[in-house]
Amino acid sequence: MKAGAKQKVVLDASVMEAVEKFKEHMRVVRYSENSIQNYTSAVMEFLKFFADEDWEDLDAGDMQRFQKERIIDRNLSYSYQSTMISAIKNFMR
Repeated sequence: MKAGAKQKVVLDASVMEAVEKFKEHMRVVRYSENSIQNYTSAVMEFLKFFADEDWEDLDAGDMQRFQKERIIDRNLSYSYQSTMISAIKNFMR
């Protein structure tokens, strides 16, 4: 693999099923399609970051690590961080 190239991460079928249930929940509570896409993308990024771990065992410490390594260290915006946190919190409920 070339330096700097992203490695494709494939998520387990049970993880993808949980993501689909989350999307369906958002549709039922009438999130806009744009919000559903944004939240799904955020959750997928989070789950891929922890692909080698059981997502149901992730905790606040993991959320902080994700924020530091994927958001703060990359100097991404506060609004992006806020969207990510909101999406992940809603998914983990």
